[in-house]
Amino acid sequence: MTPASYTSHLCIPYTSPSLLLRTLDLHIPTTAPSPHSLSYTLIYIHGGAFRDPAITSRSLIPSLPHLFSPSSIPLHPIAAAAAINYRLSPYPSHPTDPSRADDESRNARWPDHVRDVRAGIAWLFSGDGAERAKYPAVKGEKVILVGHSVGATVACAIALGLDEVEGGIEGRRV
Repeated sequence: MTPASYTSHLCIPYTSPSLLLRTLDLHIPTTAPSPHSLSYTLIYIHGGAFRDPAITSRSLIPSLPHLFSPSSIPLHPIAAAAAINYRLSPYPSHPTDPSRADDESRNARWPDHVRDVRAGIAWLFSGDGAERAKYPAVKGEKVILVGHSVGATVACAIALGLDEVEGGIEGRRV
């Protein structure tokens, strides 16, 4: 079996000024999908009850060899996979990394989490700015929005527009 081949760009800030938890990871296969077939951009939103700092965008990494494996590429392949971090709610009793009141990344309130992820998605599909130009363009015509645990809640909120912003993603079908 041929191993999966992809390039990862980790901890990319999607806001200015940047915050540690307003970053995303972008993974691009080294073999581009056929220009004659539709391709997808997979957007992954991690879980963690809106507050666990131990669960991040890196939780997608173990799945990448399967997503980009030549033997598992579906009829419509993945053109890119992005995993988005977002600001967390306070968790002052976390056993190894308690939040502090002065940490802007760890004092979010609903719907801040959803708005952060939406900002990451907007950045992902934008072509504007010098910072965006440093990274590969995302070419998937359709979006697969997926989340683990509370990440699935965020994905649904975005698709349904529950963050008080119009639903959907940049005119792409979700």
